[in-house]
Order: sequence, then C-alpha cells, then structure tokens
Amino acid sequence: MTLLLCWMLGARADEGALASFTASIARMETAIANLKDATYVFHQTEVVKCKQQPAQEMEVKYRPPLDVYMSWRGNEHKGQQVLFRKGKEKGKLLVDPGPWIPSLWLDPKGNLATRGQRGNIHKMGFVALADIFRSDATLIETAAGGLDPTVTDLGKMAVHGQSAQCFRAEFPKDREPKLYASKVEVCFGVSSKLPISIKSWTTECGALRLVEEYSYADLKTNVGLTDMDFDPKNPVYGF
Repeated sequence: MTLLLCWMLGARADEGALASFTASIARMETAIANLKDATYVFHQTEVVKCKQQPAQEMEVKYRPPLDVYMSWRGNEHKGQQVLFRKGKEKGKLLVDPGPWIPSLWLDPKGNLATRGQRGNIHKMGFVALADIFRSDATLIETAAGGLDPTVTDLGKMAVHGQSAQCFRAEFPKDREPKLYASKVEVCFGVSSKLPISIKSWTTECGALRLVEEYSYADLKTNVGLTDMDFDPKNPVYGF
C-alpha cells in the first residue's frame, strides 16, 4: 500500500487539510522515486541526552539510496568531512576531523561516529525520510485500536527562499512508542516536491521537546553527480 493510502486511513483533519497533505505525500513519493542525485546545504539542530546541541551547517552531495559526501561550514566543526557509500568499504564511514588529524574509517553506528548526534549516517537523505513516513503509516494502518494523527494545514511558507507547503501532524506516541515523534511539522518544496523542512517533537527528560530541526537550502536535484563525487580518492577532498 502506498504512503498516500496509508495516510488517508483514519487521519483526523478537515477535508481540505487531509486532501492537501495526502496529495503532498503522493508527490513526495514520486519525486523521491525519480531522484537521481541532489546537492544542498543541510541545516541541523538537535537535542541529545537532554542537551541542546550547537546548530550545524553542511554542504551535501547525495545519491540514492545512500551515497553521501558532507563538508561542514560555519562555526561548528568547520572543515570536517564525511564520506559514506552504502555497500562499500565494508560499511565503514570515512571521517576527516579537520587539520592535523588523520582521516579515520569508523563504524557509522559507533560511539565516535555518532557522538553529539541523535542518529547516524543511515538517517541521511530522502530515501531515509520516505522510510520514516512509511513506517509510521504502517503502524497507523495496522493498529487494532487506531492511531489516528491530527493533521493541520499550515499553508505556504518560505524555507531558505524556497516556497513550501507546510503541515503539522500530531500522533499518539504515548500509546504507540514506535511512532517516530509526538508531533512533526513538515514543509514540502512547491518546486521539488521533496521535504525541505522537518521539525520533530517528542517527550524526553520529562517534557515535550522540539528535538530535531532539519532543513535544506540551495537544493538542486538531478545535477549529474558521478562516482568520483563519492570516491575517497577524489583529490579535491584530500582525505
């Protein structure tokens, strides 16, 4: 069953909000299925172990399902680089911590690679985002007692200069802990159809908290990235 049909099952909202939300999800599915590659500037702010982490800003090259190159800019971790190719290098993540420290091959799910992060490299990219939507939709569809989300149409907003259609969805995570979050706000790019802003709230450390803020600036799709863009021997990277 597609994400569109799963979300339509029981979601509580006015008809206009529900129709707009499910249509946006359907367009997102199609856009991700047709995505060959993308470049963007990824903005990230997270709460980890009850502590607000500094905002991070990374230039990203991405090719589905999970080839990723990231280079940090701004004040936090400036100059750090990361390269990951799904199914290559025995599943290891190549990390260049910056000047004077040699590059390292790390377990992407290990403590060093995930320090100060809520997730790991497998959470990056648009295929992973679609998987999160799909997982929640399946839980909602199959729950015996019903896990209907409440959906609100937030209207059009500008996200890093991109026009986007935004929604809020609230979930009974207290009844089903496997749901991704208690509340999410997601904006779909009007042009790209992709999710370009995502905020997630969940109950942690005794309170409902905004624990994740992710957004995509300067998003360009199907730009013609090649294997060299994800090659650790690329001389431009200097790993």
